[in-house]
Amino acid sequence: MNRFGGQSYKARPLEPNKRKGRLSWWQRVAFFLLVCLLAGTAALFTFMYLNPHRWVSINPFFKEEYAVDWSVIEPWDLIVYGTEPEGIAAAVAAARQGLKTLLLGPDDGLGGLFTLGWLNSLDMSWDISSGEPVLLTGGIFEEWWDKLWRPLSFQVDAAYMAFLEMVSEEANLTLRLGDTLLTTALEPQGVRSELLVTTKFLSSSGVEYRTTAPFFIDATADGDLMARTNAPYTFGWADVGRPEVFMAPTLVFEMEHVNWDEVVAYARGLADPRYGASGDSAWAYWEIVAAYQPTDPQTYLRGLNLGRQDAATGDRQDATVLINALLIFEVDPLDTASLAEARRRGEAEARQVAAFLQQVAPGFVQATFSRVAPKLYIRESRHLISMYNLTLGDIISERHFWDEIAQGAYPVDLQAVSTDERERTLYAPQRGYGIPLRSLIPQWGPSNLFVVGRSAGYTSEAHGSARVVPVGMAEGEAAAIAVAIALDRGITNLRHLATDAAVVAAIQAEIRDRGGYIRPPE
Repeated sequence: MNRFGGQSYKARPLEPNKRKGRLSWWQRVAFFLLVCLLAGTAALFTFMYLNPHRWVSINPFFKEEYAVDWSVIEPWDLIVYGTEPEGIAAAVAAARQGLKTLLLGPDDGLGGLFTLGWLNSLDMSWDISSGEPVLLTGGIFEEWWDKLWRPLSFQVDAAYMAFLEMVSEEANLTLRLGDTLLTTALEPQGVRSELLVTTKFLSSSGVEYRTTAPFFIDATADGDLMARTNAPYTFGWADVGRPEVFMAPTLVFEMEHVNWDEVVAYARGLADPRYGASGDSAWAYWEIVAAYQPTDPQTYLRGLNLGRQDAATGDRQDATVLINALLIFEVDPLDTASLAEARRRGEAEARQVAAFLQQVAPGFVQATFSRVAPKLYIRESRHLISMYNLTLGDIISERHFWDEIAQGAYPVDLQAVSTDERERTLYAPQRGYGIPLRSLIPQWGPSNLFVVGRSAGYTSEAHGSARVVPVGMAEGEAAAIAVAIALDRGITNLRHLATDAAVVAAIQAEIRDRGGYIRPPE
C-alpha cells in the first residue's frame, strides 16, 4: 500500500514489440511502401531519361530531337498525302464510302494551288460539241464549285472555307496539317517489294509517328509520296528526250484599285479570240505586255489572266485582282531554296510589272501593287510511269477508254519553258477525252498506291491538258471509290483491280451515282 491508501505501482518490463528502437507492424508496412515508391519513381525517371520520346507531356528530359515514338503505328483504311484540292476530294470521297481516312500534308492550310498559289481562275473542261456545254468534272469538284456560286474566278478565302466545311462534315475523316513525309517502308515480297505498308511523318509539333494502311493516295503536286517508293517516274520532258525542260512556274500577284469596268470593256472590245471577260474573270492585254522589258532576264510576262478577288462586294470601279501572267525561269521545282529564291525574284519583277501596267493598261491607271502569293504556281515536275500513260494522240482523237474514271477537255496548253521557247496550244478538245484508271497506278513498284493530279500518268504533252485541278479532283474521287470497292472485295493489288472488268464497272457505276460524268467507250 502507498501513503494514499492505494496499491503501490510496480514497474513492469516493456513488451518486446514496444521496446525503444523497434517499429510496430504498421510502421514497417509504411516504410516498405515508401521504399517501393522511391524505387518506382527512380525507375520511372530513368526510363524517361533513356526513352525521352515517351510520356512527352510530362517528361522533363524531352527534347524536340527525341520526338520519336516507335511503339505506335496508327492504322487507317486509307491515307491521303497532300492537301491540294485533289487530296481533299479523295479524302472526302473515301470518308463518304465509310473508310477511316487520314488526310495530311506539309502545308499549313487546305487548298494548295488554289489557296496558297492563288490560282483563282478555273481551267474548266466542257463538252462543247453541241448545244449547251456539258461539265465533264462533276462529283465533288462540282459540289465545291456550287458552294462558291460557280464563278470563273473565285474568292480565295471563300474557296478555303468551302474546303474546310467539306472536310469538317465527315466523321470518318481526320485532318493533319503541317505534317511532312519522312520515310516509307516496303513490305518484302520475295525479291521485289510490292506493298507500301508503313509511312513515317514529322508533325508540325516536331513529333514523329508511323502510320499504316492497306492503300495510299498521293495527291501532292509533285508526287512526293510516289518518289519515296520504288514507283517509276520521269521528270519534265524526259519522255521526249529533254529531261532538263519543264513548263516554267508562275508567281501570282495582287493589285488593288483596278477599274474593272474598264478592264471588261477593253477585253470585250477587241475582236481577238484570246481576249474575253466576265463579272469576275478576264483574259487580255497580249499586245500591251509584248512591249514589256523585264528587269530580270529570266522572267517573262505573258497575256494577263485576271481574277477578281472582291467580286462579292460589287464595287467594279475599285477592284482587287489576282494576276496570273509572270513566268520565272531557271527554277528547280523540287528544291526549297530554289523556290524561295524564285519567289524573291518574282516579287521584285512583279513590282516592276505593276508600275508598267499603271502606265499603259486600260483599267490600271489608279492601280497599285499589293502582294504576291505565298507559294509559286508550279506547273510541272514529276510524271508517273503508269500502267497506261495518257498521250497527246489520245487527246487529239478524243479517245474514251473501257476503264475510264474521269474526263478532260482543257486545251493542250504548253507554257513557256525558256526565254526562247514560248507558250503554244497543241489542240483544243471539243467533246472531251477519257482518263483511264490505269493512268493512276504505277506500272511497277507499290501495288497499293494511287497517284492523282498533275503528277499522274500522262506524257509531258498530254500533261498540258490533263494537269488541271478539276480533272485531278475527279481522279481523286475515283481513286477513293476504287479503294472502297477493293477493300470490300478483298483486293490488295491495284494492278489486278485495274484489269478486272467487273470491278472497274462497279467503280464506274459508283462514280456516276456520286454525280461524276463518264462517257462509254466508242
